[in-house]
Amino acid sequence: MLRSIATLICTVTGTLVLGPIAIVVLPCERSGRWLKRLQRWWGRWILFGAGVRIEALEEERFLEPGRRQLFVANHQSLLDIPVLFAALPVPVAMAAKKELFRIPLFGWMMHAARFPKIDRANPEAAKLALLRSAERLRGTGVSVVLFPEGTRSRDGSVGPFKKGAFFVARDLGVPLVPVALSGTRAALRKGSLRVRSGSVRLRFGPALDPQGRAEEERDAVMEEARARVLAALAEIEGPERR
Repeated sequence: MLRSIATLICTVTGTLVLGPIAIVVLPCERSGRWLKRLQRWWGRWILFGAGVRIEALEEERFLEPGRRQLFVANHQSLLDIPVLFAALPVPVAMAAKKELFRIPLFGWMMHAARFPKIDRANPEAAKLALLRSAERLRGTGVSVVLFPEGTRSRDGSVGPFKKGAFFVARDLGVPLVPVALSGTRAALRKGSLRVRSGSVRLRFGPALDPQGRAEEERDAVMEEARARVLAALAEIEGPERR
């Protein structure tokens, strides 16, 4: 219970302190340098409150320095967000359900950072929103993060990947980089408010390049991205993940 209270306090204070800075600064910058600073500070502060440590981070293995990318990650917990903000070496815009944009200050921060707003009840509208957001991010130094399962997993399994990431990566001309997250569900499960301290492991898989791929190949591309997330999870957790 104390860990849960500490996490809540850090989330609120981090948002109250960094939110106004984000709202003022982020609409004016295109390099993403301030976005990365604010994301890292916010993520690390929340993880400090949660007592969560990031391990097994291999930033350089499959990342291309200086190139924007689209990260596709499995989704197990609300803590996935601060973990990725703290761990990723580049500034990112993270797709989020539209309901989160209604939260005072928090939603304004996401709007200032040009986060894609997703209507999960309308897949076609969600796809168009992703593509419009991708266009707004063109020419910036900001990469994109998507959770292509569309929601958090209750049992830790990796669900089917939706196809929006294929269109965003192809439209932006960037590679798809699979990201495997392990341990966030143990720290904070879906449907629970109890936070448990511990370690989280993060690993990247080999990138996929959707450029030149026909729309009819989107299912195969996203299934391969999912397979690479599962393979990275197996490296962390053991072959039973496969």
